[in-house]
Amino acid sequence: MTSTQIAKSDLTAAYAAIKGQSIPSIPQTLMSLQQELSGAEPDQSKVISLISEDISLSGKVLQSINSAAYGLKHKVSSIDHAAALLGIRNLRDTIVSSALRLALEKSLPGFESITDFSNQIGLAARFIAKEINLDDPEAAFIVGLFHKAGTMMLMQKSPEYQAIYEQYHTRPVDLVAQEKQIFNTSYPLVSFILAHHWKLPETVTEAVAFHLSPIDEIQNKDVANLVATFQVAAHILLKDEEGFDNSAFYTISKSSINALNISDETLSRVYTSVFADE
Repeated sequence: MTSTQIAKSDLTAAYAAIKGQSIPSIPQTLMSLQQELSGAEPDQSKVISLISEDISLSGKVLQSINSAAYGLKHKVSSIDHAAALLGIRNLRDTIVSSALRLALEKSLPGFESITDFSNQIGLAARFIAKEINLDDPEAAFIVGLFHKAGTMMLMQKSPEYQAIYEQYHTRPVDLVAQEKQIFNTSYPLVSFILAHHWKLPETVTEAVAFHLSPIDEIQNKDVANLVATFQVAAHILLKDEEGFDNSAFYTISKSSINALNISDETLSRVYTSVFADE
């Protein structure tokens, strides 16, 4: 694929690969929060009520707020406290990203097994996006969070996928080649289908679809930047894995590091920041 427009034949093949499998619907709580937070002046009491009704969501939001990223001196113990201290508008990105992560865990059987890795990729991508002054660092987080969702859908569809996934999950380009041979599709396209079904922004869904592509093959600059931040984030977290430095993705991710002019010092700071938050 050499542009951000996915070929119709590729999408048809991806849908065929998961035929008979229900695509998870976007959870009502997430949809309500997205609608409420999309306005210029969100109703603070309504947002607090939506979050507070879900104990798991409340926990994830508070976990994010109390992380090193916010740098608060004192621990925040409730959503009301957080809203009074920081304001709902300032919490918008944290609320949406926390709701998305929880929705994936609840809607997609097996996602719990990759949620920590996907979240770490997202956190690292968000950090990098801020470093290079991208307009929407939260979009970079969502790409990281969603990128492997398709692997879980393929695993549900075919028991034989587990062996392929375990063998190649740290060599994603090789994994995609194996998937295409066996299933006539790849996990990035299946991840795209879910992201599109959940009505995520177009730049995010396309970055999910093309997250393994060399960025010089991506025509849309915003998508290319999101893909580059993902690739740098993945490089940071996979760099110590055995054989990674000989993988096709290593070459792709190194190109993104060079393209974004990311220094070794910054790579080290991202790694330390991500694992300090976990």
